[in-house]
Amino acid sequence: MRRPIEKDILPLFPQEEEGTLSKRFVSLVRREHLATIARIWDVASVLKATPVDTPLPDSIYADSVEAVLGAIYLDGGFDEARRIILAHWEWALAGSHLMPLIDAKSRLQEWCQQKGIPLPEYTLLKSDGPDHNPLFTMSVTIQDASSSQMGVGEGSSHRHAEQQAASALLTILKDKDA
Repeated sequence: MRRPIEKDILPLFPQEEEGTLSKRFVSLVRREHLATIARIWDVASVLKATPVDTPLPDSIYADSVEAVLGAIYLDGGFDEARRIILAHWEWALAGSHLMPLIDAKSRLQEWCQQKGIPLPEYTLLKSDGPDHNPLFTMSVTIQDASSSQMGVGEGSSHRHAEQQAASALLTILKDKDA
């Protein structure tokens, strides 16, 4: 069963398979994309955050867009929320730049599945910094019958650090295969 808003988007990509379309849809609601929408809407001008001179992280911007859309839905109903979404995501939907996004964690998982080895394991190595500006260090390990490989990454969230670690490990694996 298709989600209600998909019927508006499907005609833009008539030849796409469902798996590729799903990746396109996911890219539209990723934190980074929602943060872009928030910046277009200039939500920072109405948010009260401390300290004032500290740039807001993408997570705050993304959460603010979700909150606004939730409020529109609760106040105006589904049709009004759909109208706002289609109007403010139109540039992303219409552009040829909207390619299916396959992030490093997904690519690493797909690589493991292709090789028939266990899925990657992520581990928090350390967490530094103040609560409003943390820095996480994560590792990712893959294990096959003959060896193990590890990548390490840092980021302002577990998710970002995991992505960096997966990207580092993919680089190692690519260099090994070359």
